[in-house]
Amino acid sequence: MKNLVKSAGLLFVALGALCVTSCSPKDDLVVDGGKAKATEFASASIQLQAEKASNPTGKTVERGTLHAWIKDVNITVTSLDWAYAAFMTPFELVANTNNQTNNINYVIDNVALGMNQFDVITTTSTVPSLTFLPSAAATAQADYDLMKAKNPYAIYKCNFQASVNNSGQLTPNYAQTLLTDHGRGIGMFSLSADLIALGGTAVVTVVPSVITPGLSPVTVTGTTNGSFYFSNDSSKGSEVVTFSVQIKNANGSNYGTPFTTTLNLIKSTSVNNKYIINKSGIIVNHTMEQFVAEPWHNADGTVIIN
Repeated sequence: MKNLVKSAGLLFVALGALCVTSCSPKDDLVVDGGKAKATEFASASIQLQAEKASNPTGKTVERGTLHAWIKDVNITVTSLDWAYAAFMTPFELVANTNNQTNNINYVIDNVALGMNQFDVITTTSTVPSLTFLPSAAATAQADYDLMKAKNPYAIYKCNFQASVNNSGQLTPNYAQTLLTDHGRGIGMFSLSADLIALGGTAVVTVVPSVITPGLSPVTVTGTTNGSFYFSNDSSKGSEVVTFSVQIKNANGSNYGTPFTTTLNLIKSTSVNNKYIINKSGIIVNHTMEQFVAEPWHNADGTVIIN
């Protein structure tokens, strides 16, 4: 018998209502190191909507509502009652079909009866990225929009325990939520109109840290903006990126002392900042977008992906 799990899509994922179909039971138990070894197993079926055992080959399953940037779902099952080795089953996501030609459930074979731990983790098809580059003023908004439209780099996880009984039921049987610690940072640096009129420029430097090493400074002028994009395995919530800004006057000499501004990352969120540099500091236009099992919400409130 099968109970299906439903989860909702994008960075948030509900992985729920898990159940099993029972295989033919065997009567004998083998004691191994003081712990009984299971000789009864079941096949667990999970359905994930929206946003992974060791079988030598993986399985394919329709994407459903999982985010476009999720490549695979891997579910590891560990028996807590029996001396039965933990195993992981990888599921490759494939395109949806209207006639459900492919599997739509995540079916895990040979799950030991009794209490089990289920650990779920995804992989991503998104290439990690950390850049700080000059951008022509005429295309600044276009560059900003393109950065926002990129698929974020994010790994989702969850774990739960459930007991599998002889009738193939999981207890408890309720939805779980897949979460990510990853966030994304986008920054666009430009000059205010009055600073441009005075012939000023600004040199923006990403202050080196463990998470942002080796990025070259960018000189922001009336015709060139600075474009910052941070979405990789280090872009975790609570990380802070610091920028140092030195204004230059028309003859290229320093005007005043450098000042700093920051970009604070938030998990499950794309933080999108526009930094406008004037003589006395920076004006920050700050927006955010979540990428949970609901749409990513950019910091400006627009939706990237539904």
